[in-house]
Amino acid sequence: MRGFDVAKKGLERASMWLGGAEVASDEERRDDVVYSGQMAVEQASKAVLFALGVDFPRQHDVSGVPIGI
Repeated sequence: MRGFDVAKKGLERASMWLGGAEVASDEERRDDVVYSGQMAVEQASKAVLFALGVDFPRQHDVSGVPIGI
C-alpha cells in the first residue's frame, strides 16, 4: 500500500475515533471523550506523517521519561 493510501485509511480511523468521542460526550462519559479524542489525534498525526513520507518509530519507548515528575 502506498503512503497516500495508508494516510487515507488513517484519516478514516481518526474520523471513527472522533465520532466515538462525540457519542461519549453526548453521554457525558468524560474519560472516554479524552481517550477517543487522543486516539483520533494520534491516528490523524500518523496519517499526515505517512502522506509526507516521514518515517517514525513504530514502537513506544518510554525509557527516557524521567521518573518522579
